[in-house]
Amino acid sequence: MNEEQKQAFQDRVARLSDKGKAQAEARKKTRKKGVVFERLAFPLSILAAFALGYFTAFLSRYVMYHMVGLPEPGKVDIASLVFAAAIILTMSAILKSKQKECATASSFGLLAAVFTLHNFVWEYPDLFEQVYGPDWVKSLQQQTEPSSLFVFGQVIELG
Repeated sequence: MNEEQKQAFQDRVARLSDKGKAQAEARKKTRKKGVVFERLAFPLSILAAFALGYFTAFLSRYVMYHMVGLPEPGKVDIASLVFAAAIILTMSAILKSKQKECATASSFGLLAAVFTLHNFVWEYPDLFEQVYGPDWVKSLQQQTEPSSLFVFGQVIELG
């Protein structure tokens, strides 16, 4: 090897070692607390979106009950889905949540609430009597069974 080639080789080795140092420093920066919280923000936003979807079904049934009264069996699911979906779209617009993942999580939360909210009524009837009223709780308990899914008027027992 001539001197020019040796110098070019030494320059390349120096550049590579500098990149290694820069990468090590970048790794140290990612371990800061702020980055950890940024990483946790996404899963927490998914959980919050699911909870928002669940809450909108609860809210939609509350509003519908106080506006219309006791619904017919099976029809409450469709009305609740439509009304709660409108609430989710409105909340997403207000919060500027344009992520598809959050919209999907909200939808799953909504579906989970529509089909399983009655299980909480069986578990905590006194609380729901205070919120909805005793006639609503009695009506729902006559239509459903504990530990089940209530899908469009059909009870599917889970065990």
